[in-house]
Amino acid sequence: STFIKLLAGIFLQDKGEVRVYGVSNRSKKIHSLVKFVLESGQGLYSYLTAMENLQYFLSLNGIALSHIKAEVDVLCDQLAFTPYKDTLVSELSQGNRQKLTLILALVQKPKVLCLDEPTNGLDLLAKKQLMTLLQDYARHHQASIFITSHDASFIEKVSTRVVV
Repeated sequence: STFIKLLAGIFLQDKGEVRVYGVSNRSKKIHSLVKFVLESGQGLYSYLTAMENLQYFLSLNGIALSHIKAEVDVLCDQLAFTPYKDTLVSELSQGNRQKLTLILALVQKPKVLCLDEPTNGLDLLAKKQLMTLLQDYARHHQASIFITSHDASFIEKVSTRVVV
């Protein structure tokens, strides 16, 4: 978890240097390269709907939801999230909050995606959908995905390399 938080620029090291594609984790540019998905959808605003959260957080990065709505719709379909787009985050299950934060990260097309316990709150079908989505994303965007998880079965199926 600490390594992933260093990559994402959430934690800063006391000594040495962390670079991702030549960009220091101390630089603001790191946030366009690396996206971090917190466990169970932490960081979302519970009093906003799923789409309002997407719109708000994307606007902070200079992205208009209207410009990428088709991509959002595809990701929602792939994760079986479409019925929940207009639901308040406070009313979403843990698994659906997890899906929402993943959609928010993926639609920004990061080169590095860091996931903290991404299977928490997901049923078997949702885990399979997540696995397929992550494998396709990594392949099509030549992206690296770092996952911290206690779900050994999921890690075994989704990973090309594992570090313990």
